[in-house]
Amino acid sequence: MLYLLFFLTVSGIGYLLIKFKDRSIFGGLLFAAGLILSFFTLLILGLVFLDKTSSHGSMLALAIFYLLIPLIFLAVCIYLILNSQTMRTKEGKSLTAKLSAAMGLNLIISFPLFVFLITGVFKLPLFLNIILLFILLLDLILSFIFIAYLFYSWMYQMLPLKKHIDYIIVLGSGISSEDVPPLLKSRLDKGIEYFYKNPNAKFVVSGG
Repeated sequence: MLYLLFFLTVSGIGYLLIKFKDRSIFGGLLFAAGLILSFFTLLILGLVFLDKTSSHGSMLALAIFYLLIPLIFLAVCIYLILNSQTMRTKEGKSLTAKLSAAMGLNLIISFPLFVFLITGVFKLPLFLNIILLFILLLDLILSFIFIAYLFYSWMYQMLPLKKHIDYIIVLGSGISSEDVPPLLKSRLDKGIEYFYKNPNAKFVVSGG
Protein backbone atom coordinates (compact mmCIF):
# COMPACT_ATOMS: atom_id res chain seq x y z
CA MET A 1 0.00 0.00 0.00
CA LEU A 2 2.88 2.38 0.75
CA TYR A 3 4.24 1.80 -2.75
CA LEU A 4 0.85 2.66 -4.23
CA LEU A 5 0.64 5.88 -2.20
CA PHE A 6 4.18 6.78 -3.26
CA PHE A 7 3.47 6.25 -6.97
CA LEU A 8 0.18 8.15 -6.73
CA THR A 9 2.04 11.00 -5.02
CA VAL A 10 4.61 11.02 -7.84
CA SER A 11 1.78 11.12 -10.36
CA GLY A 12 0.10 13.96 -8.44
CA ILE A 13 3.32 15.99 -8.39
CA GLY A 14 3.66 15.44 -12.13
CA TYR A 15 0.08 16.63 -12.67
CA LEU A 16 0.74 19.81 -10.68
CA LEU A 17 3.88 20.49 -12.72
CA ILE A 18 1.89 20.04 -15.95
CA LYS A 19 -0.86 22.35 -14.73
CA PHE A 20 1.24 25.17 -13.29
CA LYS A 21 4.43 24.95 -15.38
CA ASP A 22 2.87 25.09 -18.84
CA ARG A 23 2.85 21.36 -19.57
CA SER A 24 6.31 20.60 -18.26
CA ILE A 25 7.91 17.57 -19.96
CA PHE A 26 9.47 16.51 -16.65
CA GLY A 27 6.08 16.80 -14.99
CA GLY A 28 4.57 14.76 -17.81
CA LEU A 29 7.13 12.00 -17.34
CA LEU A 30 6.44 11.93 -13.59
CA PHE A 31 2.69 11.84 -14.20
CA ALA A 32 2.88 9.05 -16.79
CA ALA A 33 5.43 6.98 -14.85
CA GLY A 34 3.38 7.34 -11.66
CA LEU A 35 0.21 6.15 -13.41
CA ILE A 36 1.93 3.16 -15.02
CA LEU A 37 3.58 2.06 -11.77
CA SER A 38 0.33 2.62 -9.84
CA PHE A 39 -1.49 0.35 -12.31
CA PHE A 40 0.97 -2.50 -11.83
CA THR A 41 0.99 -1.98 -8.04
CA LEU A 42 -2.82 -2.22 -8.01
CA LEU A 43 -2.58 -5.36 -10.13
CA ILE A 44 -0.17 -6.98 -7.67
CA LEU A 45 -2.28 -5.92 -4.66
CA GLY A 46 -5.33 -7.37 -6.38
CA LEU A 47 -3.54 -10.68 -6.89
CA VAL A 48 -2.49 -10.78 -3.22
CA PHE A 49 -6.07 -10.00 -2.13
CA LEU A 50 -7.42 -12.70 -4.46
CA ASP A 51 -4.96 -15.22 -3.07
CA LYS A 52 -6.03 -14.54 0.53
CA THR A 53 -9.82 -14.33 0.08
CA SER A 54 -10.70 -17.00 -2.50
CA SER A 55 -10.46 -20.77 -2.10
CA HIS A 56 -9.05 -20.97 -5.62
CA GLY A 57 -7.26 -17.66 -5.26
CA SER A 58 -3.76 -19.09 -5.52
CA MET A 59 -4.47 -20.76 -8.85
CA LEU A 60 -6.21 -17.68 -10.22
CA ALA A 61 -3.44 -15.38 -9.03
CA LEU A 62 -0.78 -17.58 -10.61
CA ALA A 63 -2.77 -17.81 -13.85
CA ILE A 64 -3.13 -14.03 -14.02
CA PHE A 65 0.50 -13.43 -13.08
CA TYR A 66 1.93 -15.88 -15.61
CA LEU A 67 -0.55 -15.08 -18.41
CA LEU A 68 -1.78 -11.50 -18.09
CA ILE A 69 1.52 -9.80 -17.28
CA PRO A 70 3.44 -11.50 -20.14
CA LEU A 71 0.57 -10.60 -22.49
CA ILE A 72 0.76 -6.95 -21.39
CA PHE A 73 4.52 -7.04 -21.93
CA LEU A 74 4.15 -8.54 -25.42
CA ALA A 75 1.39 -6.04 -26.27
CA VAL A 76 3.68 -3.14 -25.33
CA CYS A 77 6.55 -4.57 -27.42
CA ILE A 78 4.27 -5.16 -30.43
CA TYR A 79 2.85 -1.65 -30.09
CA LEU A 80 6.35 -0.14 -30.09
CA ILE A 81 7.29 -2.12 -33.20
CA LEU A 82 4.08 -1.19 -35.06
CA ASN A 83 4.33 2.42 -33.89
CA SER A 84 7.55 2.66 -35.87
CA GLN A 85 5.49 2.40 -39.06
CA THR A 86 3.31 5.31 -37.89
CA MET A 87 6.42 7.37 -37.16
CA ARG A 88 7.80 6.46 -40.57
CA THR A 89 4.74 7.88 -42.34
CA LYS A 90 5.18 11.12 -40.37
CA GLU A 91 8.96 11.45 -40.43
CA GLY A 92 10.05 9.46 -43.47
CA LYS A 93 13.01 7.07 -43.53
CA SER A 94 14.91 8.61 -40.63
CA LEU A 95 16.73 7.15 -37.65
CA THR A 96 14.10 8.60 -35.33
CA ALA A 97 11.35 6.70 -37.14
CA LYS A 98 13.14 3.42 -36.41
CA LEU A 99 13.68 4.20 -32.72
CA SER A 100 10.33 2.81 -31.56
CA ALA A 101 10.84 -0.54 -33.33
CA ALA A 102 14.38 -0.77 -31.98
CA MET A 103 13.04 -0.17 -28.46
CA GLY A 104 10.38 -2.87 -28.87
CA LEU A 105 12.91 -5.44 -30.11
CA ASN A 106 15.31 -4.38 -27.36
CA LEU A 107 12.68 -5.06 -24.68
CA ILE A 108 11.88 -8.50 -26.12
CA ILE A 109 15.54 -9.43 -25.63
CA SER A 110 16.63 -7.47 -22.55
CA PHE A 111 13.73 -8.10 -20.15
CA PRO A 112 13.69 -11.94 -20.40
CA LEU A 113 17.48 -11.93 -20.18
CA PHE A 114 17.29 -9.79 -17.03
CA VAL A 115 14.75 -12.20 -15.49
CA PHE A 116 16.92 -15.22 -16.36
CA LEU A 117 19.96 -13.61 -14.72
CA ILE A 118 17.99 -12.62 -11.60
CA THR A 119 16.52 -16.12 -11.18
CA GLY A 120 19.85 -17.85 -11.80
CA VAL A 121 18.83 -19.68 -14.98
CA PHE A 122 22.15 -18.65 -16.53
CA LYS A 123 25.14 -19.76 -14.46
CA LEU A 124 27.74 -17.06 -15.01
CA PRO A 125 30.75 -15.86 -13.00
CA LEU A 126 29.66 -13.42 -10.28
CA PHE A 127 31.55 -10.44 -11.71
CA LEU A 128 30.13 -10.97 -15.22
CA ASN A 129 26.65 -11.50 -13.78
CA ILE A 130 26.81 -8.18 -11.89
CA ILE A 131 28.06 -6.28 -14.95
CA LEU A 132 25.30 -7.72 -17.17
CA LEU A 133 22.63 -7.02 -14.56
CA PHE A 134 23.79 -3.42 -14.25
CA ILE A 135 23.74 -2.91 -18.05
CA LEU A 136 20.33 -4.57 -18.43
CA LEU A 137 18.87 -2.63 -15.49
CA LEU A 138 20.06 0.64 -17.01
CA ASP A 139 18.62 -0.45 -20.36
CA LEU A 140 15.23 -1.26 -18.79
CA ILE A 141 15.12 2.05 -16.90
CA LEU A 142 15.78 4.00 -20.11
CA SER A 143 13.16 1.88 -21.91
CA PHE A 144 10.64 2.64 -19.17
CA ILE A 145 11.34 6.37 -19.48
CA PHE A 146 10.82 6.11 -23.25
CA ILE A 147 7.49 4.29 -22.76
CA ALA A 148 6.40 6.87 -20.17
CA TYR A 149 7.30 9.62 -22.65
CA LEU A 150 5.20 7.96 -25.38
CA PHE A 151 2.30 7.60 -22.94
CA TYR A 152 2.56 11.26 -21.95
CA SER A 153 2.82 12.31 -25.62
CA TRP A 154 -0.47 10.54 -26.25
CA MET A 155 -2.07 12.18 -23.18
CA TYR A 156 -0.63 15.56 -24.22
CA GLN A 157 -2.59 15.42 -27.48
CA MET A 158 -5.77 14.62 -25.54
CA LEU A 159 -5.40 17.67 -23.27
CA PRO A 160 -7.41 20.63 -24.63
CA LEU A 161 -5.73 24.01 -25.13
CA LYS A 162 -7.58 26.43 -22.86
CA LYS A 163 -5.31 29.44 -23.30
CA HIS A 164 -5.79 32.12 -25.92
CA ILE A 165 -3.33 31.45 -28.73
CA ASP A 166 -1.47 34.46 -30.18
CA TYR A 167 1.06 32.63 -32.32
CA ILE A 168 1.17 29.25 -34.04
CA ILE A 169 4.80 28.33 -34.70
CA VAL A 170 5.62 25.43 -37.00
CA LEU A 171 9.18 24.14 -36.66
CA GLY A 172 11.11 23.14 -39.76
CA SER A 173 12.41 19.62 -40.35
CA GLY A 174 14.99 19.98 -43.10
CA ILE A 175 14.23 19.97 -46.83
CA SER A 176 16.56 18.17 -49.21
CA SER A 177 14.39 18.44 -52.35
CA GLU A 178 11.31 20.21 -53.70
CA ASP A 179 9.06 17.66 -51.99
CA VAL A 180 7.71 18.45 -48.53
CA PRO A 181 9.05 15.86 -46.03
CA PRO A 182 6.39 13.81 -44.18
CA LEU A 183 7.39 15.26 -40.80
CA LEU A 184 7.09 18.86 -42.01
CA LYS A 185 3.77 18.06 -43.71
CA SER A 186 2.34 16.62 -40.48
CA ARG A 187 3.50 19.72 -38.56
CA LEU A 188 1.97 22.06 -41.13
CA ASP A 189 -1.30 20.11 -41.10
CA LYS A 190 -1.43 20.31 -37.31
CA GLY A 191 -0.64 24.03 -37.41
CA ILE A 192 -3.45 24.62 -39.93
CA GLU A 193 -5.80 22.63 -37.70
CA TYR A 194 -5.00 24.96 -34.78
CA PHE A 195 -5.30 28.00 -37.07
CA TYR A 196 -8.86 27.05 -38.04
CA LYS A 197 -9.72 26.98 -34.33
CA ASN A 198 -7.83 30.26 -33.67
CA PRO A 199 -8.19 32.39 -36.84
CA ASN A 200 -6.82 35.52 -35.16
CA ALA A 201 -3.49 33.90 -34.32
CA LYS A 202 -0.35 34.71 -36.34
CA PHE A 203 0.97 31.71 -38.29
CA VAL A 204 4.78 31.48 -38.23
CA VAL A 205 6.80 28.89 -40.16
CA SER A 206 10.37 28.78 -38.83
CA GLY A 207 12.32 27.60 -41.85
CA GLY A 208 12.46 24.08 -43.22
